[in-house]
Amino acid sequence: MKIMKKQKNNLMKIDLLVVGTGNIAIRHIKNIQTINPEKKIYVLKRTNSKIDGFFNNNKINVIHNMNKITSYCKNSLALICSPASLHLNDIKNLAAKGFNIFVEKPLLIKQNRVSLLLKKQLDERLLTHVGYNMRFTDRINYIKKQITKGKITDIKDIYIEVLTDFRKWRKNKKYKDTVSFNKSLGGGVINELSHEVDYMIYLFGKPKSVRVDQHNANNFIADVELSIIANFKYENNFSVKLYANMISNKNTRICKINTENKEIIINHLTNEVITNGSSTNVVEFKDSVNTSYIKQLKYVFNCLEKNIKSIFSINSIIPTQLTLNAMHSSLIQKKRVYLR
Repeated sequence: MKIMKKQKNNLMKIDLLVVGTGNIAIRHIKNIQTINPEKKIYVLKRTNSKIDGFFNNNKINVIHNMNKITSYCKNSLALICSPASLHLNDIKNLAAKGFNIFVEKPLLIKQNRVSLLLKKQLDERLLTHVGYNMRFTDRINYIKKQITKGKITDIKDIYIEVLTDFRKWRKNKKYKDTVSFNKSLGGGVINELSHEVDYMIYLFGKPKSVRVDQHNANNFIADVELSIIANFKYENNFSVKLYANMISNKNTRICKINTENKEIIINHLTNEVITNGSSTNVVEFKDSVNTSYIKQLKYVFNCLEKNIKSIFSINSIIPTQLTLNAMHSSLIQKKRVYLR
């Protein structure tokens, strides 16, 4: 690990910057090194906490002050892996320095921040991308193509379930000290498991309303919502029920689509799509969890190289963010909230 020293009156020109040193930052860095082993990577670490041993690598340059850097060229990229509460300022500051922006999910955590972000004059020449990597999984894109081709129609209702235990995710920290359990940093099940909401919108569009209720969390006390049941209603009269629990003893991640004549089950853990109709059909996929992250990075690098915009830009993800905002409002107000 190289600690970069400040240079008086001289901004350090950087081609690739990773903001943050948590698990997702480490995953992206490892994948970048797989894609391009010679790529010079800078990491911005703003706290004095102990750094993970992974960063003791000669190809990773650690810096501590955003004010001392600028972009190297028009293809310079900043991967923002900081807590969601810092995303707005990180996007604004790094875009002003000329960096293209790859920001991890969720995009933002405050309800009024979407309009603020859109009003900020992000240079139209810059690429922006939001890291909802499940859009890059083979199984989700298989369903997307089936819908586009008209092979999945007459949807009656959808059930999505995601159960996991975030207390076991970061073994080197006490779980109560992690972002996941810290409300001010964007923790809680709605933000942490927002992939489900995003792929729901990617496949079926933005709902017209949502009602969210707190679910029994086995008397577990925390600063954030831990388990919810959300009911979404769509314009064409079908509904989606989402059960999400981040302190469950079970490990489940499924989506069931019920139509007039068949049931389609997406099992994210077994990586297969099962269709039950007049007969049962099983489609198995070979991509791993990490494959979607690598595909996503390659897609972004290709966009930069060819000077084209990401179809998963900040603007394109606004429907997901507005839906998450509505979910938070519904939980607080204890009533159904209608999306604009």
